[in-house]
Amino acid sequence: MSTQHWCITNLTPFCEAANGKKLFDISRGALIETTGQSTVVLMRSANGTMVNTPWMQVLYKTIKGTQTGWVRSELFDEYVEDFPNPEVDIPQLPGDPTDPFPYATSDPNDAAQYMVLGKDKFGNELTKVNMCGELCVSFMAELGIKEFIKKWTSHPGNLFQWARGATSDKTTGLSTIMNMLEALGMTAANGSVIDFTASLTGPIFQDKSWSPGKFQKFLQTHTLLANVVVERYTGRLIPNDATKQNWINHWVVVDKVTPNATDGGRVQIYNPYQNRRQEYSYEQFIRSFGGATFTGAWVKRKQDQPSTGGSGNAFKKWNTTVNDFADAPGGRKIMAIDPGIVLSVTEKSETVNGIRWRQVKYKNQLGWARESALDDYADRFPDNEVLIPNPTPEEDDAAQYMFLLGENGIKNNMCGQLCAAFIIKVDIETFVDDWKVKANNFYKLSIAGNTDNPTGIDSIASMFKVAPYNAQPGDLTAFDIPMKDPITNRVIVSPGRIANMLKTHYLVAGVRIKSTDKLTGKLSGQGTGHWVVLDKIAPNGRLGGNGGWVEIYNPFPNKRQEYSYEEFIRSFAGYLGLWVKRK
Repeated sequence: MSTQHWCITNLTPFCEAANGKKLFDISRGALIETTGQSTVVLMRSANGTMVNTPWMQVLYKTIKGTQTGWVRSELFDEYVEDFPNPEVDIPQLPGDPTDPFPYATSDPNDAAQYMVLGKDKFGNELTKVNMCGELCVSFMAELGIKEFIKKWTSHPGNLFQWARGATSDKTTGLSTIMNMLEALGMTAANGSVIDFTASLTGPIFQDKSWSPGKFQKFLQTHTLLANVVVERYTGRLIPNDATKQNWINHWVVVDKVTPNATDGGRVQIYNPYQNRRQEYSYEQFIRSFGGATFTGAWVKRKQDQPSTGGSGNAFKKWNTTVNDFADAPGGRKIMAIDPGIVLSVTEKSETVNGIRWRQVKYKNQLGWARESALDDYADRFPDNEVLIPNPTPEEDDAAQYMFLLGENGIKNNMCGQLCAAFIIKVDIETFVDDWKVKANNFYKLSIAGNTDNPTGIDSIASMFKVAPYNAQPGDLTAFDIPMKDPITNRVIVSPGRIANMLKTHYLVAGVRIKSTDKLTGKLSGQGTGHWVVLDKIAPNGRLGGNGGWVEIYNPFPNKRQEYSYEEFIRSFAGYLGLWVKRK
């Protein structure tokens, strides 16, 4: 068990003794080290009852040094970090008196990109907070920050004094980054730097379409320096949209992309705010980078990376942008193929007027589509988690659209029933037959005859009367009950608290999915209400990242999907859910 924990609530008391005199408050996200000492004390809760409350003795580092005190154990998650090591060497203390700069600030809670680069005439340290560009270039060049700055400042025409000299601490645009790269011999003129927008007309990003697989191909030979939007006080990537608050523009380096399914997968970046690698979902990265101005540059690697392709089905591709389904290469358009459609392909391809076409099968017809809009399809989650004996004949329909024996018409709102069938491990017809008997009133309200209605939380609870689950008292619990702090009665949600519950329970969660996504039922912060099953969570990091990864069963495509914890929680904003005991 890790001795490091992080604070999951803001203004958490740091006390002299367990439930003793408060010394100060610590902020959400703060990192502490346990000493191994713990105790349980009686505390009065918000409703007046006395509650046994666990406390632990901890060490907390501040600018004044290491503080020893006591905190409530329940207000902390165990700290798990997949990328614990700093990537760029930053001196932690002044070095050679004749050449001491740069070095880290004396506050251990400062961002890693905050550095001391000099002193004013009164001997006060000059801290620079906008060092993300310099750290990104150092990372790509595999240099320590001190070594890089020496190279930059010794290069004729450098912009160091303008950007960082004396009291200057300017944010750096792409032109300044180019100036840094030039000091290392990397320029657009010699082909080692390519403006991102210029790459959209190149062979990999033809059609000005991009996808995880296309990024992955480019990343074999280059890294991507990307200007993104982050939360000012954590360095966490956030969407560049109208809802963003306390944000700044920021440079990161994209090093790896691992595609999964259509328009998904993980993106591994170097984030100078923490001076560490981080992972985000592909969509999180694109919304932070593409939601801005696509400002960035591809920078040639010192050594090419091996191809990571080949894990997908060679005869399956997915369509990344609106494509033509034609009767021949460059021929008559029969219909349009929407983005996200998965196609079977043959080995046949032809080039007509400089455009390469691939033979594909779509809607049970053979035709031709532009190959530049197709991407390799790989999915590590199998299809058809729940057996659906009578799906609709339309291949682009959601899997949760189906016919039911003895009922009329297509049933479109089967997400709740499929979630229950997934947990109980029965096919959907077997589930419905027993549900009709065990909870007939809810059955009639939702799917009987011509009816096709969404299901509420009470209806979901009734579904677990079905055999072989046969719910007993205590098997089902509302989401908020185990999430409540016994002292304040507030609901406190964190990756660690959810992970602890998932050891013994599934979570049927009421989420929002994109109304415009007719293929995968992708989770969204707003859109159509929908039921999914949360099955697994792997917490990672604290406030400055995406919180880790969750694996859900999504009945819309009838398969498992992976999202970042942050994406899941944004979609699960109402906390409407039901814990279902594993059996």
